[in-house]
Amino acid sequence: MWRQALGFAVFGIGVALLGAALGSPTSGWTAYVSGASLLGDASGPWASQVTTATVGAAVGLFVGVVLYGVGIRALGPDGGRIGRVASAGTVGAAVGLSPALFYVGSAFVGSPAGTSVAVSYGTILVLYVVSALLAYGCAVGAVRLTMAASADPLARRTTRAVALVLPIGGILATAAGVGAAWLRGFSTTVPTLVAVVVTVVLVLAATFALARGRVLARETVT
Repeated sequence: MWRQALGFAVFGIGVALLGAALGSPTSGWTAYVSGASLLGDASGPWASQVTTATVGAAVGLFVGVVLYGVGIRALGPDGGRIGRVASAGTVGAAVGLSPALFYVGSAFVGSPAGTSVAVSYGTILVLYVVSALLAYGCAVGAVRLTMAASADPLARRTTRAVALVLPIGGILATAAGVGAAWLRGFSTTVPTLVAVVVTVVLVLAATFALARGRVLARETVT
């Protein structure tokens, strides 16, 4: 029961944060590359995001428990480990992206509104490429290590499936993140950041889950 409840709680957090972020005002600092500079203000209503996440988790937890109580199960097949693969891959990708996030975040720490930080196009390009490669390698490696630690008989095939599907998932996640930012007018308020991050995480998690599901489906057929 608690596995299902926890899964619904996590899903509730994502839905609550995304809905609140996309529906909030877009006023705040904006980021752009023009010769190239980033314009920003490091402040934001983090407290409201925590409250939103807490409410979403509580509602999701409640729904998960109630559904379990009435006999509705939302779990995959025994030994499927779909949630484990999705979690490992997403965390691995986040670890790979952490240097880029640290670089961008450090540029705005303590910056008042209207502060401009010069960033060359070459730096941006290198940052994107290196971040993508690190995220890819860390995600695939995290899935491989997690499956090996679980003594999963399909660890090798799962790793191969993730390695093949992840580039497509990365492109879709990037496009979805840009779409979320566009809906927010490309402002760099905290709600916009939350909307982009949650959107990207959801798409990546779905990518890892689909990769594992495909492997399980093929194993069932054979």
